[in-house]
Amino acid sequence: MPSGYLSAQDLHKANLSRVAPCLVWMSILAVVGLVGNLLVLIVFQIRYPKGNFRNFVLCLSAIDTLSCLITIPGEVYIQYEWFVFEVSWICSLKSYFNDFTVYSSAVTLLLISVDRFFKTCKPFQKQFTPDLALKINIGAICVFSLLAIPRGIFWGKHTYNLTEGNTTFSVSTCEKGDDFKNSTLPSYYTKGVYVPVNVIMMGANVILYCIIGRKIVSVNKQMIIYRLSRRNKKRPKPSQDTAEISEHNPDTLANSDGYPEADNNRRVTTITPTSSHVIRTVSGTSSSSDRCLLQANSTNMSKEQLLKALTKLTQSELKVKKKKRPMTHSSRKTLTVFIMVLVYVITTTVYLSLLSVISGTDNFLQTLTITEKTVSLFFFRLYFINSVINPILYGVMDHRFSSFLKNSGRRIISSFRVAASPSIPDQP
Repeated sequence: MPSGYLSAQDLHKANLSRVAPCLVWMSILAVVGLVGNLLVLIVFQIRYPKGNFRNFVLCLSAIDTLSCLITIPGEVYIQYEWFVFEVSWICSLKSYFNDFTVYSSAVTLLLISVDRFFKTCKPFQKQFTPDLALKINIGAICVFSLLAIPRGIFWGKHTYNLTEGNTTFSVSTCEKGDDFKNSTLPSYYTKGVYVPVNVIMMGANVILYCIIGRKIVSVNKQMIIYRLSRRNKKRPKPSQDTAEISEHNPDTLANSDGYPEADNNRRVTTITPTSSHVIRTVSGTSSSSDRCLLQANSTNMSKEQLLKALTKLTQSELKVKKKKRPMTHSSRKTLTVFIMVLVYVITTTVYLSLLSVISGTDNFLQTLTITEKTVSLFFFRLYFINSVINPILYGVMDHRFSSFLKNSGRRIISSFRVAASPSIPDQP
């Protein structure tokens, strides 16, 4: 600890000069997140049809709104009053809502991932209905609202004596309350409940998206092969090796979310391209030299070799098709949720790691210099990005959301221009 601090106020002033950038950063996050999440709540409630994704987004935005209204401003106040903190209930309230919003955001993202998993990997099984999805989400949030209560009890005004040279003075911060600062209960709660529950939900999100990603890659390969095979007028003979496709209109097999969907009016058949069929398909799409080469070796080629050759011969064509074909609405939703989960996993991992260290070490923050404490607290609060990034992602990835904001902005600007323009008096 550098010399020259004769009181808690001196230490507070020195600390404030260093944490000021962090306070400004958190204040900006609170304002941007509050405005963005309120817009999400309004737009999704008014413009979007009833569905699972809409309900999940509304719940997630409501949680993030609470974080921007209570948790982040509370953290700014606590950091501003560090070393001279006096209002214990603010620390308890902020700490409770901190755990509550982290729990609730994690379980909502997990439910979104489960919904995406069923739509992608289990399209013919029973899906979540919008009402059921909303009830499950609200029920899970209520459970975690109870699970976060210990944090509000354990955390409060924490006082300790600091010796500086020949002077000893009392300082106070927002940490484990004075009634629990020598107790192991806060550490047991953090390491036995809070961290494991969030780690489990993070792990489940990662596993689900690995499965979803693998399924999407597999389906895309099958659809590419099938679209190329449809160019031949003669349909191939049925087989049991490849994916199911529609006999009447395979392109409409996907539902509005872009995933395969069962239809009782269609007869479903399984097909696989035979050697001659692959040759005929390639003959319609590749160069003459490639066709001759493939036809000359067709009798000696295995199925895997033929499919590999087909992929190589049509690679440039597929790149052109990808550029022309826009991303489906369902694909955008899946990608949006994937980015949410990725940011959540990275920031929450950093947060939980630092929390475990702080919780398991007595007076950890007191052993750091002011600069070290500032850096650690910056990374410690990095997960607040989760409360802000969702509206930004919707604005970039969701055309309906961005179009509504653009059109609304234009109407507002036009109304201001009309109101500001001077009125023209009527001609006599």
